[in-house]
Amino acid sequence: IIPFFLLKEKSTRKCDVQETQEEDEKNEETLSMFKSIKVTFKNKDFTIWILVFGVFFFGSQIFLTGQNVIASGAMGLNSWRIAVMNSLTFAPVPLMSVLYNKILRKKGFRFAFQTAIATFATAMALFAIAYVGLFDSMNVRFAIGCVGSFIGSYGIGTFFSVSYLIPSQIAADEVKKTGKSHPSMYFATQGLFTAIFGAVATGVVWINLKTVSTEQEPFMGTHIALYVVIAACVLAIGLSFLFPKYLSNFGKTNKRHYMSAVPVEERKKYQDLVLFGSFLGLPERSRKNIEPMVLAILLLIFTGTVGNIVLAIIGVIKYTKIKKLSDEEFVDEFAEIDDSNLIEN
Repeated sequence: IIPFFLLKEKSTRKCDVQETQEEDEKNEETLSMFKSIKVTFKNKDFTIWILVFGVFFFGSQIFLTGQNVIASGAMGLNSWRIAVMNSLTFAPVPLMSVLYNKILRKKGFRFAFQTAIATFATAMALFAIAYVGLFDSMNVRFAIGCVGSFIGSYGIGTFFSVSYLIPSQIAADEVKKTGKSHPSMYFATQGLFTAIFGAVATGVVWINLKTVSTEQEPFMGTHIALYVVIAACVLAIGLSFLFPKYLSNFGKTNKRHYMSAVPVEERKKYQDLVLFGSFLGLPERSRKNIEPMVLAILLLIFTGTVGNIVLAIIGVIKYTKIKKLSDEEFVDEFAEIDDSNLIEN
């Protein structure tokens, strides 16, 4: 779904084809490995991106590594409640991707990315509130966790896509300005630095945090980890204001309607579908094929949601039967025991 909703492609309108062909005809300089490394590290835009994405990646890895301990320990939830929370995180992703794309088209990449990080931080804050040390009721903690999971789903599809989207855009901008083409080095360098940030997050910070505990609060360290994630998100949002203008406005489109440059007969032919596609925030190139896309997305959402609900119901039924059976066996086994002999033994 990510390529349909988030990846930007060149326009296929006749008025733009000639300009695209002229850009493609420009000679691109292929760089050697060492020269490519040198050019990559000299690119300030890429350095800023690595700093922003690396700080966020650092925080997200702490949560992803410890999410099971956080949910079962700090939040004190059982397995089926955790499964429901996971469903609320991933099931709405297609619709959240549509929402993200609408914000991207209206406000640009920086604002859209900041909102994605902010929703992730909000989810972490709600998980921190749903702490066993603050609420005794598991149902209250579960309800707060569900709200946090649903809010956090907004950023999930975004975080999967930006790691491919932005290095590609930076490389394309460099080709346009200098004629030097080496996009693979940007991806390799990004992978190197995210691995470093991830190693520090999991191998240093999380390993030490999870051991922090007291007699009254055995999961204090995992609870503190959530605040570390929130701090990383806030720092990443602040650093993102350093984005260059072309990255900040990347994906932003003007308010002129897409069909205004299309001949009248074509406009009438696709008017209804285009308006529906505009309402959903779909890319311009996809609006002529809106019906199969919408059906596919709705089918995916329906299948995933219903599937998770069915699995949860089956799990509850099986658990109830097993618990009932074990209780009956326990009663039958000890029903004939003589209390006096048991006391003597």
